[in-house]
Amino acid sequence: MILYLAIVARGVFPAACVVALLASRIAAPRRAARLVVCGALGAVLAGAVGHEAAFARHAVSELAVALRLAALFFTVLALSLVSAPLARSATGRVVAALLGLAVSALSGFQAMELASERSFTATGVLNTEAIVNAAGVGLGLVVVLLAGVALAHAAYRVHRLADGVLFAVLAVLAVLWCGELMLAALQRDWLEVTTLRVRLVAWATAAAPGVVYALMLAGAGLAIAAFVRRSASAPPVGRVSPEIGLRLLAAHRRGARRWRNLGLACVAMLAVGLTYQDVYASRPPTLSEATRVAPDDAGNIRIGVASVADGNLHRFDFIASDGHRVRFFLINRYDAEHVRLGVVFDTCMICGDKGYIQEGNEIICISCNVHLFRPSIGKPGGCNPVPLDHEVDGDAVVIAANALERGAKYFSEVVEIAVADPVSGAKLLNTKAPYQYEFRGRTFFFESQANYDAFRASPETYAADTVSRLWRVQGHVAKEG
Repeated sequence: MILYLAIVARGVFPAACVVALLASRIAAPRRAARLVVCGALGAVLAGAVGHEAAFARHAVSELAVALRLAALFFTVLALSLVSAPLARSATGRVVAALLGLAVSALSGFQAMELASERSFTATGVLNTEAIVNAAGVGLGLVVVLLAGVALAHAAYRVHRLADGVLFAVLAVLAVLWCGELMLAALQRDWLEVTTLRVRLVAWATAAAPGVVYALMLAGAGLAIAAFVRRSASAPPVGRVSPEIGLRLLAAHRRGARRWRNLGLACVAMLAVGLTYQDVYASRPPTLSEATRVAPDDAGNIRIGVASVADGNLHRFDFIASDGHRVRFFLINRYDAEHVRLGVVFDTCMICGDKGYIQEGNEIICISCNVHLFRPSIGKPGGCNPVPLDHEVDGDAVVIAANALERGAKYFSEVVEIAVADPVSGAKLLNTKAPYQYEFRGRTFFFESQANYDAFRASPETYAADTVSRLWRVQGHVAKEG
């Protein structure tokens, strides 16, 4: 829910600020509020159009470029009219309306682009996840709309300060749009790639996430400024009795306080949601600590069933003979009364060895964010973790060290261990050995060129009993090396 609230805040709030500031210049508060509502509806409509046309991503991308060009064009015109009495200029009103329309449509497309990078729901049917995410979108739109209305009201009360804010907002957005347009031109080979252009695009891309926070701060400042100057905007009371005049002034003060509170509350809600998403929720997931295991004298690893029957993901690791760190995990797929253990490598044939994490009854692939139900763990195929050969002996799960050795090539991490030169038997460190050679998927290390050449000429002489390892081939098929 917070994710989609943050997406709406990042995508739509800048447009709400622009539309609110423009509306406050060309209309009184009530009419300005209606203009803000129209701008929000325009953003929603543009987002819906982008969603329906998602299959034609090229066309949507080209339309987004056209909208940026239109917004930039009308921004330049609006900047030239900021110092003029825009509220009295028919040309200025037309420019403001067109700019608001372009920015609203562009914000809808940008919000849709941000949302398309996430999974709205893991299934194609209506479920709790889809309902919660839809509630996040709806809440975000309502809060942004209320923030825009409050901002338009505040800007109308402090129009001179609002003019300066409008000028700054348009200037900053124009710079960002220039960066986005330059990036699109470089991607389409409309412009030659140069160091300066790449730096400008990189600067604009890096600065974009902070702009929405600056706009929220500006909106809060306008709300406070309008409240501080509430006496200057009070209605004239000279023609009414003192009692009525006092009541009018009290009502004006209450209204100013409510508008201030509404503006600050909406901005604070958006800022908290966006900050939570940017600082905490968007951090990449991390694997839980793995318990290091080693084989017994019989070459087996024994793990008590009772210790892994609680329904939680229990991660382990094993150091292979050449230093590969092999991760695997065990999880009870059902409940404590019906123990059915899934024993799998902590890797996927499709996505690689980034591993899995658990959230409730779901196991999530870190690489692609696919959600897997616990009962499916241990089954091959798709994005499921790779099954690991094992046996259940009474109250223990028995895993042969050779089975873990065979899966060592699924993992890329190598730790430093002591190894032996297979030719001379000399001890050396795997990460510092001057020569190495791979045979049947296992890496062998040598202290000299002579030993390396001897092994390479006839590896079966020195490593005939080496177990062939499994390889990831074409992303989904395993074969022995």
